[in-house]
Amino acid sequence: MTTFAMFIGLIVAHVLQPGNGLNINPATLDGKSVATYVNAPHQDVVTFLLNIIPNTVVDAFSKGEILQVLLFAVLFGLGLSRMGERGKNVVHFLDESGGALFGVIAIIMRAAPLGAFGAMAFTIGKYGIGALAQLGFLMLCFYLTCAIFVLVCMGAVAGVMG
Repeated sequence: MTTFAMFIGLIVAHVLQPGNGLNINPATLDGKSVATYVNAPHQDVVTFLLNIIPNTVVDAFSKGEILQVLLFAVLFGLGLSRMGERGKNVVHFLDESGGALFGVIAIIMRAAPLGAFGAMAFTIGKYGIGALAQLGFLMLCFYLTCAIFVLVCMGAVAGVMG
């Protein structure tokens, strides 16, 4: 299904060519911002699996290594479940802390439209109002691709499965 989704996306992008009229000079773009991704060293499977194990818990959180944090969370949850009644206080504390964190996320989500407005203002200021039309066309192409995938590919799966 992923391969079909990729092919549908490539066909829609090739036929409709979103962003074709954007007229951004590539010489003015900052290549340093993507250099870390371009020059990233390749890993083998063993190195990847060993990098999932964090050096310390704090190190995994501070570096933002999501797989290391996830491994710690799973192991911590397993340890709490094995504690039984003794772990109830920790579970209660984590539940209450999670509620507070979701409250912070709610505040951020209410402020998100201001960030989107700032991003649109920057885009219009730097590239003109036509840039938003091109971005809107890109979104239209995205939704068209999703609709084709759902109707054709998922429709075929639903038809085969009855």
